[in-house]
Amino acid sequence: MKNLYAIFLFVFVFNLNQAEAQVYGCTDPLANNYNSSATNNNGSCTYNSTSVSPTASFNLGAALDETSGLIRWNNQVWTHNDSQDLNLYALDTLNGSIVQTQPLSGVVNTDWEEISQDDDYIYMGDFGNNGNGNRTDLKILKISKSSFLAGSPVIETINFSYSNQVNFNPTGGNNTNFDCEAFIVSADSIFLFTKQWVSNQTSVYSLTKTPGTHVANLKTTYNVQGLVTGATSFLQENLVVLSGYSSSLQPFIYLLYDYNGTNYFSGNKRKITLSLPFHQVEGIATNNGLKYYISNEAFNQFPFNVSQKMHTLNLSAYLQNYLTTNNLPADHTLNLTLFLEGLYNGISMNKAQSSAGDQFSGTIADQITVELHHATAPYSMAGGPYTVNLNTDGSAPVTIPAALNGSYYVVVKHRNSIETWSANPVSFSGSSVAYNFSTGYSQAYGSNLNESGGVYIIYGGDVTQDGSVDTSDMTPVDNDAADYAGGYLVTDVNGDGTIDTSDMTIVDNNGAAYVSSVTP
Repeated sequence: MKNLYAIFLFVFVFNLNQAEAQVYGCTDPLANNYNSSATNNNGSCTYNSTSVSPTASFNLGAALDETSGLIRWNNQVWTHNDSQDLNLYALDTLNGSIVQTQPLSGVVNTDWEEISQDDDYIYMGDFGNNGNGNRTDLKILKISKSSFLAGSPVIETINFSYSNQVNFNPTGGNNTNFDCEAFIVSADSIFLFTKQWVSNQTSVYSLTKTPGTHVANLKTTYNVQGLVTGATSFLQENLVVLSGYSSSLQPFIYLLYDYNGTNYFSGNKRKITLSLPFHQVEGIATNNGLKYYISNEAFNQFPFNVSQKMHTLNLSAYLQNYLTTNNLPADHTLNLTLFLEGLYNGISMNKAQSSAGDQFSGTIADQITVELHHATAPYSMAGGPYTVNLNTDGSAPVTIPAALNGSYYVVVKHRNSIETWSANPVSFSGSSVAYNFSTGYSQAYGSNLNESGGVYIIYGGDVTQDGSVDTSDMTPVDNDAADYAGGYLVTDVNGDGTIDTSDMTIVDNNGAAYVSSVTP
């Protein structure tokens, strides 16, 4: 009995000490009620009212008068319109001009309100529901990034309904709590943030990323005192930022950070007014958690005449301290070394040429695409695709998100070279990872490298990017050579800016050797 009492006393004292060590309160030094003794954020922080002005604003072209969502991807900002238009538009981050237009075929734009992404896919939310609040065809389009980059987007569909919507009687325009214009995508789920016209709140719903027909399950509701129109996330840092506007068209952003798990309103919640009165802010995007891009669609109602624009915001004053002191894992740096057969000159690589000279500035020879693929079947893509500058000395540094901390195959692709995989999965447990394809056959899966003077290089000549070098590659090279074509073209296998017999030689030799990609 004495032993039992001693054990009970020990457990009681231990738990008491643990409880004393855990102090719950406001952990944000920028808050009014910051508690320097708090060790656990209980979501109680309060803040003074504040506003922020754009650091720059750019007019958008007439084609984007109903610009809606934004994502920052592949060194560009991508946007779309919210009805009928089936195109995605890439915008120059420096001036907002349209630099690329990619149509999506075989789909309908009923009301595209938001765009989001993960490492492998772009997601398009066709779930605008403000007309009568009774749509039964809500959906999210899931678009493979690799197919998108190849110019032939492969699209799957996630159909859904809200778990708590039981009444589908028409409500009339802008009179429903089941409209949506914002969502983010995590490693395994989609999270919707609704636009509630009646309550001026937002509800968070969770939804699977798997194509098919599903139910979006209600997680929580929070009073944002406005209409939420966009969302962006920096999930590796536990940061989500919403955009929206009030009933009087005063735009705002909502910072959600230092939350628990996927309970996005459990941590700090700071609302910041934007100094853009009567701007119907729709989209928001970031790639580093400090610089943000926001868009507004055109608003023309007397006496207001506001054109469609893209703006940049610097939120360092509000988030820099958190992002540098939250002790979350840092990104990895992957230091690749590789040489491309077409550019290799026996010592280093020549710089790819355009009709006007060097295609890229400085020491950049060309660009490659890097992907990380899971170590087990079906070896799907875990990270990327990342567009990477390849230097003349073969170096190609890549930043890999901290969340990718397992072991993955490293896959290298190039505009007219053979897709090449690392021989084995590479561990990303450390902050810096190095992989050198050039030191031996054994560095590539299936020993799929060519040897040149003791240096092992990636095969060239796959002009059509179908995974093999054959007559289908020779035909476009031959045709361009006959037309005396020149410039930064995929048919310019050796990158000298001219399509001729030197390019045919690489294709012919590798075709004769039956060179093709070798993958797990």
